[in-house]
Amino acid sequence: MATACVETTDPDQFNKIVEPVVGLVKTRKKHIGRFSARIETGCMSRIGVMVQKVRNICVRYETPELHTLVIVPLSGVFEVNDGYRSSAFDKHSAKVTCAVEPFTFRAEAATVMAVRIDNALLRDVSARLTGCGDGHPPSSELNLHTKAGRSFCLQANMVWSHMHTDTIGETQAAAAEQVELATYFLFATNSPSAASLDGHGSASNHPALAIQRVEDWIMSNLSEPICRADLCDVSGLHVRTLTREFTEKYKVGPMQYVRQQRLDAIRRILLTTDESENTVTRIAQDYCMFHLGRFAHEYRLRYHELPGATLAR
Repeated sequence: MATACVETTDPDQFNKIVEPVVGLVKTRKKHIGRFSARIETGCMSRIGVMVQKVRNICVRYETPELHTLVIVPLSGVFEVNDGYRSSAFDKHSAKVTCAVEPFTFRAEAATVMAVRIDNALLRDVSARLTGCGDGHPPSSELNLHTKAGRSFCLQANMVWSHMHTDTIGETQAAAAEQVELATYFLFATNSPSAASLDGHGSASNHPALAIQRVEDWIMSNLSEPICRADLCDVSGLHVRTLTREFTEKYKVGPMQYVRQQRLDAIRRILLTTDESENTVTRIAQDYCMFHLGRFAHEYRLRYHELPGATLAR
């Protein structure tokens, strides 16, 4: 994670600061008035956010195709010209570009937030929600007065605040926040990926995303005791909904899924460790498999051999 804060009247310095977040830019002073900018930037692995207060600015953006850029007006008005038409944006809507074509950004006096989202992240989230990789929004504008638009802005502010908090870093929590932001973006831009979110009120409450959160949490806690109540707390789903979603996706309930993941983790260790350095009992108990008879039975059903035979290879 990286952050920067600069006040400048030099367009070249402005370009240098914002390029890591939003991509290639070329700034020039407007003929009337003095150019000035206060820029704060922050970057995570798959999200970049920039807040800039600018006067008399004209910027040409040439963002790489790997990114989608959202420019949200916090105050004032900015104008965007994509070579075909010129559009003004205020606090009611935000400009979205999939960075296929360069565009020019102009403002006399405005404060804006620019959010750069990696297209690979959008495709990943889209695939989780719908099973397809459509990560590009069909719309060039994001309505900030819809519930999804407001949620996107709130999530962007949360990510922004955590970028400036030393304690979060590139943690699992930070990764989850980036996924949440991409989900709200797809929802707010009426992407086909968002159609499956209808009826769930909030993107974070969508069962597909909730199950993904549970899966990630389980993989990070395989060596710790896990119960259904833990999984319900992580997902925000009722136990019946949680069980139904796991059964539809994996043909087993959530606790059986946990045991399968533990068996897989144990097998990976058995295949890569020496029997003189470790034992089946110790490895199994490290993953909360304390009933060794039941463990050996389940292991044999799953892998068609006893755990001791795997270790002895």
